[in-house]
Amino acid sequence: MKFLVTLLLFQCFILNGYAQEASLRGQITDIHNIPLQGVLVNVGGQYSAISDAQGKYTVNDITLGKYEVRFSMMGFLAQVTTLACNAEQPYTLNMQMEEDVALLEAITIEEASEAEEKRASGYNVTVLETSAQKSLPLDLNQVIQNTPGVNIREAGGLGSGFSLSLNGLAGNQIRYFIDGVPMENFGSALTLNNFPINLVDGIEIYKGVVPVWLGADALGGAVNILTGYRQQTFLDASYTFGSFNTHRASINGQYANTEKGYFFKISSFFNHSDNNYLMRGVPLFDLELGNSLGNIDIRRFNDQYTSGLVAVEGGVFDKKYADEWTVKLTWAGNRNNYQHPDNNILRPFGAFHTRNTSLLASTAYKKSFKKLTLNAYLLGGSVRESVVDTSTRKYNWSGDFIVRSEDDP
Repeated sequence: MKFLVTLLLFQCFILNGYAQEASLRGQITDIHNIPLQGVLVNVGGQYSAISDAQGKYTVNDITLGKYEVRFSMMGFLAQVTTLACNAEQPYTLNMQMEEDVALLEAITIEEASEAEEKRASGYNVTVLETSAQKSLPLDLNQVIQNTPGVNIREAGGLGSGFSLSLNGLAGNQIRYFIDGVPMENFGSALTLNNFPINLVDGIEIYKGVVPVWLGADALGGAVNILTGYRQQTFLDASYTFGSFNTHRASINGQYANTEKGYFFKISSFFNHSDNNYLMRGVPLFDLELGNSLGNIDIRRFNDQYTSGLVAVEGGVFDKKYADEWTVKLTWAGNRNNYQHPDNNILRPFGAFHTRNTSLLASTAYKKSFKKLTLNAYLLGGSVRESVVDTSTRKYNWSGDFIVRSEDDP
């Protein structure tokens, strides 16, 4: 008898619990009665559903009671209402949602910049934008060396030789360009450790495959310097002074008429350093007899470096016949004194030096035709490199000298 009573009570409990559940359904549209898919319907924070492609939704197994129903979707104002579930039955609640105008106004769609498009291309390229470094006393090497995969070794101070490697490849496997024009035609006065950063708009570093428009047989990669600023009027000047009597100055200015589509630009820089840093324990020899006088600590006295550049450029942009067409005249020169041979400090030099003078004329043309882009340049000029090693003087590390005899090598 007790077993039958217990079983009866259990069945009543199940039936009573089943009777306490309801459901909610409906359709969600916008103010134009267009069904909205993906609207989240939340009932009292306990039950939820998402509207389908027809804007319809169903929430099942809702315990009887009074609930707050919230409809929400990105781009639309949230709607909140109340629902009282008093009986076991399906309840219907349709909702019309209004667009969130304030949120839509906050969304801005911007075209990708030229640098972002190059980063997204199929090439392994790093694009360095230099706007943040223009007020700093840096040359291009100091900016590039912080790029992953790039290693730069410099042999000494300002004007010294350097070796740049991309992912382990260096030398002739790496090519250098200024606005797509090979720098190998510019002479030794124009190198990465000469260029101040405020003359440069950006730097493209290609690792491995190089775009065909650069037109070079670079197996290891390429560095392309962009001087830019075709449609801005500006004037920028800088001067820095540092150790070893180092002076670096530059002036870069441009006038651009965006209505008529032409510009005129002048760029210049000047670099000088005595590079008279201290040498410790260098051997000192008697100039007459060649006897060793021991080792001394002495500053370098024939390691000065001086370089400079003046470039005048003009052209047109945004024309029917050309996106950009420029003509440029460039003068550059340097003098580099050598204290001793690269692989031997036993024999100091007191007058040995090299000189470079480059006078260049160039024109560049660019035009895009839908999916085809035409890039062309023409470069001509005179580049003179000279080595002066005919001094009649023989020096030692103390700076003393004698006039060498005719049979002294």
